Order: sequence, then structure tokens, then C-alpha cells
Amino acid sequence: MIGHMSEHLCLPVSKIINWPLDLFIGVPIFFILSGFLIWNSLENTLDFKQFFSKRILRLYPELWVCLIVEILSIVLFYEKPVPVSDYVLFTFTQGTVLQFWTPDSLRGYGCDTPNGALWTINVIVQFYVFIYWLRNWLNKQGVKTWIFLLLLTLVVGGICPILPRLMPVLVGKLFMQTLLPYSWLFFAGVFIQRYKERMLGHLIKFWWVYFTLYVINVSVGMDIYVMKYPMIRCLLLTLFMIGFAYRYPMIHVGKDVSYGVYIYHMIFVNIAIALGYTRSWMAFGIVIVVTWAVAYFSTIFVGEYSRRIKERILSAGR
Repeated sequence: MIGHMSEHLCLPVSKIINWPLDLFIGVPIFFILSGFLIWNSLENTLDFKQFFSKRILRLYPELWVCLIVEILSIVLFYEKPVPVSDYVLFTFTQGTVLQFWTPDSLRGYGCDTPNGALWTINVIVQFYVFIYWLRNWLNKQGVKTWIFLLLLTLVVGGICPILPRLMPVLVGKLFMQTLLPYSWLFFAGVFIQRYKERMLGHLIKFWWVYFTLYVINVSVGMDIYVMKYPMIRCLLLTLFMIGFAYRYPMIHVGKDVSYGVYIYHMIFVNIAIALGYTRSWMAFGIVIVVTWAVAYFSTIFVGEYSRRIKERILSAGR
């Protein structure tokens, strides 16, 4: 969030401030931890209906409320006319799995995409379907096969940025919205969850080693990039986070508002841009406060309502 805000609000960020920001790599960690958590959820799910109901209720109720706020913000703060047909189609794509599409009539609003951060929802829904389909087969495989698949996804991730150059432009863009380029991130999380019992004692004991190596990696800046993401940095950060979380389980932040922050922050960034508040640290602070406040209310009202429905589904399935 901080990176998006500082970039789109055109804020001058010194190297001293930028270095701590480099420590946080949002999208790849989101994908890796999704793989880690979803595999655990799969192991506690009876069937596809129950699994997908849980996942839809986790993602979409808050997203749909967010979409209402997004459309209202465009109507209120965008000065150019937008055809009703574009609003209808945009609402459909934003509320399903095609969040990467933006009509030309909205390209002049804010940073040119009303909520560009949502492109990851399309990828993660593909992962849900794919991992459920593979689950039974994966559970029958040994560690050698799992390691081979992890290495294979890394190779595929390394090749994927080259492939769109060999395709028509539109096909290439659509290809980069598939799961394939990001599969290594998800599978890394799945791998750690699958072999957690073997790895956890080591991670709990040596989490500080992975954190130290991570800081050194960020400082030196040398890495192997798979897609546009630093592979070594991503894996070191994941191992540190999991080890630290299990080493200190008593440390928690109360309500987890991360999903709300993720879906709302660009709405308020774009409102600030539309109102002309770029290069303003005051706008930066206001956007942070408003985003966290809205994310909190989204979590305690919409998110909690969804959670209660999930519990009913789980109870009915027992």
C-alpha cells in the first residue's frame, strides 16, 4: 500500500525511507502465504462445494461492497462522461474475475485504472480451482516429486515473461493474467505447508537467521528474478515470517484488516489524484487513515457476516 501511494501521489521519497519500503514485497508474499494457507484449508474441507463456498465468501462480499464505493467515487470525482454500458461492463468485470480490464472511458481517472490492485483476484481464483483439482494427486506423491514440481514452476516462471513476445499483443496480455507466471509463488507456499511438520522446528529455531539473510539480500540487491519478483528475497521473507509467527504465537494484531486495506487503498489514492492532491504528504496521511478506517469497518461488518455464513456451511457439512 505504501509503495502504491508514494508512487501514484508522486511523493519524493529519500533513499533512507525507500530502503525500509523495499523490505516489504506485497504481491509475492500474498501469493506465497495464500498457497500456504489454502493447502491447509483444503486438508480440512470435505468437497469442492464446501471449499469453493468458503473461498467465495472470503473474497467476494467485501469486494462487492468495495465495488459500490468504487463506482460512487468515479461518479462523484471523475469529470469526463462515461457511457452507461461501460459502467455496467466495468461493474461486472470488477465484481467477478476480470478485474484487470478497464474501459478506455475510465483511463483518464486517477492513475488511469480505478482499482488496479485487484488484478490479483483473478489469479488467486485460478489457483483455488487448480489446486483443488490437483490435491488428490499431489497427496499421493513423495517429496522428490514435490521438489521437482517446485523447480518446474520456477523454470516456468522464468520463461513466462519471454512468451508474450511470441504472441499477438492481446493474447500476450491475457496470458500474463493467468496463473502460470505466478505458479511458483503459490506452489512455494503449498510446499512449505505440505512439509510443515518437517520444517517447522527448524524455522522456529532459526527464524532470525532467515531475517538476517533477508536484510542482507535487500541491502546488497543481488537476486534471481522470476517474473519481476526476487526469488531469494521472497523465499527468505516467507521462511522468516512463518518461523517468527510460530515462535511467538502470542503476538497478534487483533482484527486482520489486510484484505480490506488491499481492496480499498487505491480507491482513496485515486480520489486524492482526482482532487489534485499529488505531491502532498497531508494527502498521503489522510489516505492511510481513511483506508485503514474503511478496511476496519469492512472487516468487522461485512467480513464477520461472511465468516458466520462460512461457519454455517461448515456445520451443515459435518
